[in-house]
Amino acid sequence: MSSDIDSAVRPFVRPIVKAGLALLSLLVIRIFVTVLPGLENTVPSTELTVAQVVSAVIGVLMVGVVAWVGLRIHSTGKSSDNRIVQATARGARLIILLLTVLLLHTVLKPIVTPFLTPQPGIWTFDLAFLLIALVPLGLLGYRMVTNLDALTDSIVDSLSGLSSLRSDGGMKRSSETQDGTDDDTTTCDSCGTDVPADGAFCPNCGTQF
Repeated sequence: MSSDIDSAVRPFVRPIVKAGLALLSLLVIRIFVTVLPGLENTVPSTELTVAQVVSAVIGVLMVGVVAWVGLRIHSTGKSSDNRIVQATARGARLIILLLTVLLLHTVLKPIVTPFLTPQPGIWTFDLAFLLIALVPLGLLGYRMVTNLDALTDSIVDSLSGLSSLRSDGGMKRSSETQDGTDDDTTTCDSCGTDVPADGAFCPNCGTQF
């Protein structure tokens, strides 16, 4: 059972760990790049600094890494024969897609909104990403509702399996006690009578233990 779980989980763990290391590396690069001399200068014909542009580019790369994880999880879940794994992978893909949209909004807003003032206004940028984010959010809600029965049945079956294992273990212990194989008894050295292990004396000959 444990090996089956490991084989199902392992394909998901590797891309997540790899993406985490890539994000950490990009974050370290971003920290060092933004403190380099000369990056406080503005880009010609704009109010943006070079540091803002570089940070936005690195941020877009980080968003790309997150999107890559979503694609890997989706492909891994699609190739699995387990329906629960497939449903979980689809849900994780939608969550990562929603996270990608939100991160992209955060990364691009500082360098895009200056070009939207006074017209058409910063609100258009937020509205566009709001409409985009509603798509994966709606699909995620739909997936959760449609898979609710299957998830409930899976949890109930798991609990029923644990309950049956406990009852089987109890029956086994009870039968062992009835057979005398697990009874706590000892033998009197004087007369050979079987007496309880916690007894103070033999009920047959009176020998004290």
